[in-house]
Amino acid sequence: MDGFGLVLAGGGTRGAYQLGVWKALIEREVPISAVVGVSIGAINGAFICQGDYETAHRAWHEISVKDLVELPEPLPVPDNVFDHRNLPTLTRLVIQERGLDTSPLRRQMDRYLDEARLRQSPVDLGVLTYSLTDFRPVSVFRADVPPGRLFDFILASASLPLFRAVKIDGKRFVDGGIYNNRPTEMLLSRGFTRIIEVEVGGIGLVRTYDPGDVQVISIKPEKPIGGILDIRHEMIDANIRQGYRDASQVLLAHHFG
Repeated sequence: MDGFGLVLAGGGTRGAYQLGVWKALIEREVPISAVVGVSIGAINGAFICQGDYETAHRAWHEISVKDLVELPEPLPVPDNVFDHRNLPTLTRLVIQERGLDTSPLRRQMDRYLDEARLRQSPVDLGVLTYSLTDFRPVSVFRADVPPGRLFDFILASASLPLFRAVKIDGKRFVDGGIYNNRPTEMLLSRGFTRIIEVEVGGIGLVRTYDPGDVQVISIKPEKPIGGILDIRHEMIDANIRQGYRDASQVLLAHHFG
């Protein structure tokens, strides 16, 4: 398989780190042939497939809590959803609403992403979600998904445990990170022999695998990079910068640029 396969792990808004990694990949002209992701990695993967860094950067800087979930009442700390001061309110709302409604996040996908461009891109896209109906992981590439349903699977992959499950064809799907937060096997099954994994310190499970003779380059933060839903813009900017620095060092060590 020509080019690299890129794996983007889940981790909520820590995923801004992956945007910095992407910038480094662009500058060093690392050829990416496919990207697979789970949770925020699925959303970032869609941006990379679309090939529009500036739109992704703008989306990350325009986002607010109201762009992620419907909240019947404001949170005490609105810019960091999982802040301990929000937990009593969040717990009550999750029970009351049977999970937080992610319709706003779905609308943001429609705003920033274009399914036609994703399907025409030379970079393939795959996402991992988990079927609560069948109790099994579901990994799909864009060719596996009927037209008009691609964003449904991306949203399902990013449906964190506090979020309402996403219904697709009568079945309920949630964040794929509950099964595997780093779906490298999706690329191994496609015959990739060069893979770049980008971790962001998510809370999901990470399953081990046998890479065999495959070259696997790992890029990950060496220090904490904020909360899972910390959308303070200064934190987002810091994570983008850290991702860029870390990726630049790793790529330089592997003789890119």
